[in-house]
This record gives sequence, structure tokens and C-alpha cells, in this order.
Amino acid sequence: MTDDRRRSGSTQPRPSGGQGDGPIPTFDLYAVLNVRPGATQEEIREAVALMDRRLQTAAARDRGGSTARQKRFNVARHWLLDPARRRRYDTARAQAAAAATAGRVGGGKVGGGSATRRSGAGRAWYLNPLAWAGGVVVLGVVAFLVLRPGGLGGSGSSSATASPSAPASGAATSGGSGAGSPGGSATAVFSPRASNPPGCPTAQPPAGAAGQTEIVTISTDKGDMQITVDNDLSPIAAGNFVALAGCGFYDGVPFHRAATLQDGTPFVIQGGDPTGTGSGGPGYTIQDEKVTTPYKRGTVAMARTAEPNSVGSQFFIVLDDKDADVLASANTYQIIGSVTSGMETADAIYQAAGGEELPTSPVVMNKVTVASS
Repeated sequence: MTDDRRRSGSTQPRPSGGQGDGPIPTFDLYAVLNVRPGATQEEIREAVALMDRRLQTAAARDRGGSTARQKRFNVARHWLLDPARRRRYDTARAQAAAAATAGRVGGGKVGGGSATRRSGAGRAWYLNPLAWAGGVVVLGVVAFLVLRPGGLGGSGSSSATASPSAPASGAATSGGSGAGSPGGSATAVFSPRASNPPGCPTAQPPAGAAGQTEIVTISTDKGDMQITVDNDLSPIAAGNFVALAGCGFYDGVPFHRAATLQDGTPFVIQGGDPTGTGSGGPGYTIQDEKVTTPYKRGTVAMARTAEPNSVGSQFFIVLDDKDADVLASANTYQIIGSVTSGMETADAIYQAAGGEELPTSPVVMNKVTVASS
């Protein structure tokens, strides 16, 4: 461990020590580096170099949880840069995934590995249990809060986890008359939609034009929100979101989810599934893009599963700056912009859920419009 810290700028692996490396880590090393499990060794080296530069910045060192992030990074670098170690890790990971499906909490995965807490015997020899406790909790929170309830942003097929229950029949048809009346009970109710509106994309639409932004306005019974979509953040995801908003895809679709961190901090509101179950989408998925900016209150990002290229129509709005560390530990949710007006509406939507993560009477997006900024 001391040697890893002393050589933090190096992307060269130390010689593999075989069983002398200790037990194989049980958390997802690929998620730590924000690379896919099938990445080449060159991609792994590039990801290590990029992550190392990020962790050495003053902002990263001053942010809460920096020690745990550095430790996770050191472990990922140690195991994935060396091809022999990486093969051992991949083999153990595949065996664990095949053997541990029955008793795993739905959605308790980041990538292909389990992020649930393990016993001390399953940790690498050089890890201090107390130092790693916070990191394990963070990864578990990411898996449970982001991937499980509606993280599918894709074609509308069910994810590998148990699908949330659909809203009760008493919470169904869109377009109630109370739009723009914050604080009152939602009068627009939700009805699952069998098909997309005419003119909506059927495959990945063109990426957003570089250097351009659009204003997407979401009108609800709790008030309006204006989202400034910045094409330069994630051109493919931004172009997809604007195309769906412009064709009326989001009209009548609910914010089906209002999630909370384990310490009670508001986490996200999530919407964009025309079925309202958390497992629906537009009928296609789009290509992944790297996340280059931090998550914070008001950030708008696309939801996805642990599978690569699984983003569809679902998106979420971050409710508190404290959520940044949880989201950054996965760092795979393409950021498309931020709420620049109406965050009080996002807060009201969260409050309207009454503590239910999957509310039976979700707040509906009455109308979603696009305008050039």
C-alpha cells in the first residue's frame, strides 16, 4: 500500500505475485476506473492515468472521502494493470456472478460485480477494514439507489433485477389542469403508454451540435423546471434527450422515483419511463460517453443499468451536493446539463412522494418543450 501511494503517478504494474497478492477484491474494479469489463490493456492504462490525474487535484483531495477513493483506485490499478492479475480477478468475478444470484438484493450490482458488504475474509490482505468501510458503503449505495429502481434507460425490456410495481390504477391519465400550482396535490395522473408519439426517434438520434445549448422546460402540477442542456457535456446523450423532449415523448410521463440516501439526504428524482415501472424506455439505447464534470445539486443526467450502452429515455435530477460522492464512485451516468430555474419544483416533486421511493401517485410531466437558448 505504501509503495502504491509513493508511485501514484505510475501506470506500470508491479510484477504479479500470484497468490501472494492476497484474496481477490470483491468489489467492481472496472467501475472504479470507469471502464467496461472488456476494455483493452491500453484502455485500462489510459483510464488509470486519467483517474490518477483527477485524484491528485486539490479539489479531489479536499473533497470528503478522498482517502477511500484513493484506496479503491490503488487496488484497481494493482489488479487490472497486470494481465495475469486481471485474469485471476475476471475468473473469480465470473464465478461469483454465476454462484451468487439467489441471495443477492435486487440491483445490488455495480457493473458485473457485487457491491454488497463482505466478511473480513474476502478482503485483500493490505486493506484496513475500518478504512474501507466507508468505500464499501458508498459502492453499495450506488448500486441500490441508482441501478435498481429504474436505472434501465433502454429499450423497455426488464432489467435483471426485480421490476418495481406499476402505479396503482387510481393513478392513471395525464394532463390534469393544475399545472403551475406549486405546493398543491398533483391533479395530473398517470396512464402507461403503449407506443411512442409520432415522429419520435426509433434509434439513436444525431448528437447535439458542439457549442450549443437548448432550454428544456418541464411543466408539472408542482411548478415548472427549466433545464439547460449543454451539448458539449455529453453530445450523444444531450441530442437524444432533446430529440425525445421535442417529439412529445415525455408528455404525460411521470417522475416514477424519489430516492433518499441512507442518512436521509434527498438523492434524486427520476423520470422518463412511459410505462411508469422503472423498466421502460423509447425502444432503443444509445452509446455511452465519459463523464467529465462533477455531479451536484441540479445536475441532470441519464439513468442506465450496469450493462454498457444501456441509456434510453430515463433521466434523473440530483437534489443535494452531498450526493456527489455517491454518484462519482460510479461516474457512468452521462451528464447532459443542469436545472437553471425551478429547483424548488424538483424539491416539491420529491416531497410529494411522501417518503415512498416508488410513489403510487407520481407527479407527471404535463408538457415538455424545447427552445434554443
